[in-house]
Amino acid sequence: GPTTAYKLFTLLNLFCFVLLGAWLPSKINKGKDAAVITVFFFISGMLSYGFQFELERGQYNVITFLLCLSAVYLFHYHPRQRWLAYILFTLSIHLKVFPAIFVLMFIDNWRDWKAILKRMGLLFLLNLAALFILGPQMVWDFINGVRLLGAESSIFIWIGNHSIRSFAEAALPKIMEAYHQTAPSALTLSIVQWVLLAAVLLCLLLVVIKAYRQNQTGLNPYFLWVCTLAALAIPSISHDYTLALLPPVMSIFLAAVYPQSQQRRVWQTLSLLSVILLSAAYVATLFSFTNKPILWQNDLPVLMIMLFIGTGLFLMPKDAPGQTTLQV
Repeated sequence: GPTTAYKLFTLLNLFCFVLLGAWLPSKINKGKDAAVITVFFFISGMLSYGFQFELERGQYNVITFLLCLSAVYLFHYHPRQRWLAYILFTLSIHLKVFPAIFVLMFIDNWRDWKAILKRMGLLFLLNLAALFILGPQMVWDFINGVRLLGAESSIFIWIGNHSIRSFAEAALPKIMEAYHQTAPSALTLSIVQWVLLAAVLLCLLLVVIKAYRQNQTGLNPYFLWVCTLAALAIPSISHDYTLALLPPVMSIFLAAVYPQSQQRRVWQTLSLLSVILLSAAYVATLFSFTNKPILWQNDLPVLMIMLFIGTGLFLMPKDAPGQTTLQV
């Protein structure tokens, strides 16, 4: 029955969040402070509004992201198991579409374009072939379902949808009204959407360019951070239960930012201030919009701040190989 199914699915979600929020970061995070960071973000994520909303709605974004992040982990840390990584990644895309943006994480040598194009092409063909497992009729049903969802997506536009479109069409007019400003025109709202989308894509592009120039190998936590925030902001339907994806990635990101290499004091100070602001922005995502002032009820502004900070930390000059150092 529905009640038993919901209980079982809730237990599955809890188990997957333990793997996603504690086990995977512990395998990726390095350094003596990594365990403390991992435990802190696991607990904060378990108690967060996003994860509670996920459980209440019986959603499966945590399960999907566990498959996606596990695939990324296997690709970079267990090269012999890459075939399994591709299968897990394909499964995640067929559960939810947003993991597709993490295909950028499946790059181990930025200068080997032939291998990159071959891998991307094979992943595309694998995902295309998987659509036909249940027959061509299911493919057409899926396409028609996506079209119908796109046509009716306006019914999902509300304050608890932190997508770029929802912010422009629902949150921004509400903010303007609260501050006794004239309601923005349809053209203005469209411009806001395009500007925000361009900002997200620019951050992605900047991270790609620097990763290419440095030809970094292994799992890049900055790249993972930017891809995660882009996956939260770009889809037109991105309800607040997807905020449950932030804690494990925040854990991986901050564990990489904190402990390594040497920097000039001015960059150390700026890095420290950036991480303090980033942490404050993260805390703002842990609470429901009903407990926030109207300016921050929709989480997109906070997510954009986190995106800009993460991109800025990656672009900061380093005096030695490694990641950003914070001396506290």
